[in-house]
Amino acid sequence: MKLVAIVCAAMLFAEVGIGVAQQSAPAGFLIFPGQSIGPLHIGMAIADAIKVMGMPKSTEPSGQGGVVVFRWYDANPSATAPQAGGLYVAADFSGQILRVTAHNDPRSVTPNGVHDGMTEPQVKAAMGAPTSIEPIGKTAHDLVYASGIRFTVVDDANIEGYRTVTEITVFAP
Repeated sequence: MKLVAIVCAAMLFAEVGIGVAQQSAPAGFLIFPGQSIGPLHIGMAIADAIKVMGMPKSTEPSGQGGVVVFRWYDANPSATAPQAGGLYVAADFSGQILRVTAHNDPRSVTPNGVHDGMTEPQVKAAMGAPTSIEPIGKTAHDLVYASGIRFTVVDDANIEGYRTVTEITVFAP
């Protein structure tokens, strides 16, 4: 009888321990082209995004006329800290989300395994040929897919993430 009680207690402790470990582990976000990254969806109200994600760490105009950026990570880390990463959205002034981006966040992943930190050949192997390739000045370019997803690849050797994906953005196709 005593042995049964000890085994039951051990099983209960193991289940509680597993539950605590699962709750404390950072959850990744599944990326669906043209739809969402994790709980953030294209067309969602920013007020609903804040209910799900909490208050953003920063909010500022994007410089793209009528668009505001909401970031849930520190966009200005100290010189000694590694490059910050996380999710951000671009919303219009009515508060509707237009784009969702995973920035330097390899936890966010597409159903076929594409995530930040991968090389351009790896993305193309998983996603196929992009619909277009769009330069971003002289420092990066986007691999754009008609399904509503773009992958930003750094081209400047002086920028962290050289030759890898540093952002994945979903948008309405």
